Amino acid sequence: MQENGQIVRTPLSVAPPREPLETSRKRSARTFFDEIAPRYERVAHQQGAGLASISTYELAFIRTQLQPHAGVRLLDVGSGTGRIAADLLARGAHVTCLDLAPRMLAENQNRNGEGQADFICADASKRIPLADRSVDGIVCCRVLKYMATWPTAISEMARVVRPGGRVVLEVATRFSCESLGLAFKPMVYHLHEPHEISAVMAASGLTVVDQYYGTRLPFALYQRARSHLFLWWLLTFEDLFARILAPGQLCRSVLLAAVRTDPAPT
Repeated sequence: MQENGQIVRTPLSVAPPREPLETSRKRSARTFFDEIAPRYERVAHQQGAGLASISTYELAFIRTQLQPHAGVRLLDVGSGTGRIAADLLARGAHVTCLDLAPRMLAENQNRNGEGQADFICADASKRIPLADRSVDGIVCCRVLKYMATWPTAISEMARVVRPGGRVVLEVATRFSCESLGLAFKPMVYHLHEPHEISAVMAASGLTVVDQYYGTRLPFALYQRARSHLFLWWLLTFEDLFARILAPGQLCRSVLLAAVRTDPAPT
């Protein structure tokens, strides 16, 4: 964890001190993820073949964009239990895991603490406690939708990534499960369209160069896809929709990959 501006290792039994939070929204997000931390990985990514499939495609896109290998320093914003960080660490990269929820970060440290990883408990929508141009790439997945001040978070990511480095952001669109009222009730969501995020990224010196479109079928169907046969039918329909609809049309989420081109804002 980080203490007094320094990144240090802390025993898992020692929880980071809770700091006052400015809004009930952040307090709700932090509390919710602290409570769900022990079972989050299973519920969010491993509950059947469907969710595992979504994760596989997303991880492949992230790897392609960030090119993790020995000597590369990456930042995982909203790292949670460390699913993405573990994949990047396995390929030799050094990963700084940042998250708002202490217990999620403790699960992350339990999973990735033996690798080349650092752990910071902080609010990326206020300030990322890293030096300018100090990382080679950034990933931020399933995070922006919880941030009321998400433009600040994007500006902070632009500040800490080096020129030429890549930033991968996941955008929950207005067609996502949250917009249909199927998401966790305690949370407040801020849904966007890719062009809205892209405009803010461009203003911060991040130029979008690639994107991956998520699934179109309801999230609940993927949760119920326990067999690979069921998953095969879902992917067949997804492919049909992809051929009929315009790129990105009716997608629940989009991964945007951007390159840091201009000097970071000061």
